[in-house]
Amino acid sequence: MKKYTIFTVTVWIVSLTSMLVAQPTIQQVYAPAQMRVMDAASLAVAADAAGDERALEYHWSIVSAPEVTAPVLYFADDHTCVLELWWLSASTAEQAVGGKVSVQVEVSYAGADPDLEPPTVVPVDISIYAVNHPPVPIIAGNLGSLTARIPTPAAIGLTSHSTDPDGDSPRVDWGLDEYPSGPGSYRLGDPTMYGTNGTSPSVAVTQATTGDINQGVILRLTDGLHVVTTTDTIYLTGASSQTTTNRVPVLTVNHDTLNVTQGQNAIVQATAVDQDGDDLAFTWLMGSTSVSTSYLTTARNNSTTFTSALQYPTSNLSPGSYTITVRAFESTTSDGYSTQTKSILLNVYAQGTGGDPGYFDVSQGTCGSNSGPTLLSIQPDPQTSAITLQSGQTASVELIFQDYSSTQKSFQGVTTTVTGIDSATWDLSQLTARGISIQDPPQLPTGIAQQGRFVLTFPVPSGQTGDSQVVVTASDVLGCTTTVGFGLSFSTASANQAPVARIQFDQDGDGNLSGPFASGYQLQTTSRSIHLNAGASTDEGDQTPTFTWSANGLNATLSASSGVDTTLSVPGTGVGNVTVVLTATDSGGLWST
Repeated sequence: MKKYTIFTVTVWIVSLTSMLVAQPTIQQVYAPAQMRVMDAASLAVAADAAGDERALEYHWSIVSAPEVTAPVLYFADDHTCVLELWWLSASTAEQAVGGKVSVQVEVSYAGADPDLEPPTVVPVDISIYAVNHPPVPIIAGNLGSLTARIPTPAAIGLTSHSTDPDGDSPRVDWGLDEYPSGPGSYRLGDPTMYGTNGTSPSVAVTQATTGDINQGVILRLTDGLHVVTTTDTIYLTGASSQTTTNRVPVLTVNHDTLNVTQGQNAIVQATAVDQDGDDLAFTWLMGSTSVSTSYLTTARNNSTTFTSALQYPTSNLSPGSYTITVRAFESTTSDGYSTQTKSILLNVYAQGTGGDPGYFDVSQGTCGSNSGPTLLSIQPDPQTSAITLQSGQTASVELIFQDYSSTQKSFQGVTTTVTGIDSATWDLSQLTARGISIQDPPQLPTGIAQQGRFVLTFPVPSGQTGDSQVVVTASDVLGCTTTVGFGLSFSTASANQAPVARIQFDQDGDGNLSGPFASGYQLQTTSRSIHLNAGASTDEGDQTPTFTWSANGLNATLSASSGVDTTLSVPGTGVGNVTVVLTATDSGGLWST
């Protein structure tokens, strides 16, 4: 009897041990490291059944969270879920900052006995770094008034002048009130709203109304867990004997003549004003060739003003004179499609103030309508002076690329959106042939940045002379490429190097500078006055550079056009882009921007 009992227990222990070993394997848990109160985060887990044919079951749960929050999990019994972190009150939400939300996911076999086959449990901690505040919706545009109604037919341009205290870019949705008021009525098919998911929609009334109509307009902003709505009214009237004359947009440019060194960007800004509030669009020509939209940034600043900025690379232009033509035209209007054109003379010079440029070439691969990443800057800039390296020096060359392409990628059943720069490959064969050792060619994690910064560094061995070529190929998430080639000159003699211009800024007014940042950095802010500083700029020649500043866009001004410090001021309430350019020039005449 004892032998039988011992034998039975032994079999049971072996069987139990076997069951405990065969647990699901967690391959990856996808979760943000931090989030805000009044925001949502996507969570996902990739698991493997470890050879078992049974299906896997998932269960997410909240372990703990700050008391002033109300966390909620949606789709908690799937391999993906959404964590929403609500506040209990706006006044106490800040108390959650610095705390964390602890979540766990349990993965088990379908139908498993939890006592014999316990689930695989993985904890997830997400820190709370801020509170997401609601955006403020503001409707602007040519809405008319009770005493100055808009005659129909008409095309009414609207725009969102909304703000967000956190600097976010909320989702923007528009709509029309289904039940307008007033004694008049529409004809069949009117009105129609175009661009309901953008910042600047238009409302088309293609036929005259039968009388006065007050048409409600709805603007809805969605930012995290905030959904904020506001309304306004378009005041319309039927056709009358009073005729209105369409006014032609007024177009201005910030340069009539532009002088650049070959390889630098030709930067021009055009501003168009339409007093009727019609929607405007722009076309640009370099000579007789249309300019790719990848070189353009267009924005609606208010109900009547539009801007379009051109940044055109001149690397493939031979030295000489060219004509840039910009045309502003009414894109949606019922009373005439007016247009106006301006021309700019572009002079491209073979060399800059810094002397003869070194070898430099940029070429973009063929990839359908996508042109590949844009090279924003290279420092030191071989377009203004050759990059010369001396023995014992630590070489450092920085390239910044930009790209806004996006695509969907899946891993273990989890689909995510990846955007921008995917990778960069380096051909350093001519350097390694010299015996120069480069341990870690610079790379960027896959698909995480609209701007990619790559820095090549290595110590220059003694006795090196002559030239070598380096080639960098940047790829976006669609596989489109841009190839940059540049030369390095090795010398045993001392040679002056161009300074490196770097910008720091203080947008809070507290005296603390952020940065420094090189060319291509983008700051999204609601502040309309920002202190800028050039003190972090460097010059390997131990010379003292002089600094000049310029700003383009939104009628921005600078308190000083030269010197280490200046203040950028943006008047009014316009929303769009401002480009700030810092130029550092040393006493030897070498410069960079």
